[in-house]
Amino acid sequence: MPKVLLFTLVSFLCALVAFAPPAWGQAGVVDISCQGTESTGGGTSTYEYSLRNNAAVAVTLTLFYIGTLDLNAPNYTAWVEPAGMNHTMGTWAALGPGFSVMFTTMVKTPHTVVPPQQSLATPGGVVWYGSVVIPANGGTVTFGYNHPNASVDVEWFAEHPDAVNSSQGFSPLPIAGPITVYTQGYVHAPGTEPNPVEPTTWGRIKALYQ
Repeated sequence: MPKVLLFTLVSFLCALVAFAPPAWGQAGVVDISCQGTESTGGGTSTYEYSLRNNAAVAVTLTLFYIGTLDLNAPNYTAWVEPAGMNHTMGTWAALGPGFSVMFTTMVKTPHTVVPPQQSLATPGGVVWYGSVVIPANGGTVTFGYNHPNASVDVEWFAEHPDAVNSSQGFSPLPIAGPITVYTQGYVHAPGTEPNPVEPTTWGRIKALYQ
C-alpha cells in the first residue's frame, strides 16, 4: 500500500476514534425502577427512583440525574438519598458542561409501556452527586422527593466510573417501574402542570345543587 494512502487511512481512523461518542447506556450494569406515588409506582415518595446494580461486583455511583420541566426549587421537598450523596438542581447551563441535556417525550406513559418516539430537551435537571457503593448482584439505592406536579417521561443518567463508566435511559424501551420492575427505559419526573385536586365531598354535594 502506498505510504500516502496508508497515512490517509490511519489519519481517518484516528479521527473516528477521537470523535466517537462516550460509552453511555451500557446495558446490564445499572438499571432503574420508577416507583413514585404520582404514577402509582408503589413507593413512598411522590417521585422515587431505585437504581439496581446487575454486575457481579459492587459499583460506586458518583452521579445520578434526570431531566425535569419544573425548575422551581421550593416545589421539591422531602428529599431522599443514600448516605454519601447530595442533591441539587438547575438549568443545564447552570449545572455546567459536564452534564448532558436530558430529553422528554412531553407526555406521561404508563409503566412497562414503550413511550412515543418524540423528544424535546428538558430545561434542566435534578441531580444527586457524591459517592455511594451499590452492592453486587441486584443491590439497590433509592432516591426521591415530593412534588405537586403531574409527571412526564424523561431520560436519566448514572455515572459509575469503576464499571463501564455509565448507564442511561433509552426511549425505545418500556418506561421503568412500578416497584420491583427494572428497565433501562425512561422514568417519570415533574412536568409543568400541578396534579388536579380531587374536590371534597362537600364540594361535590354543593355542585349537584347548583
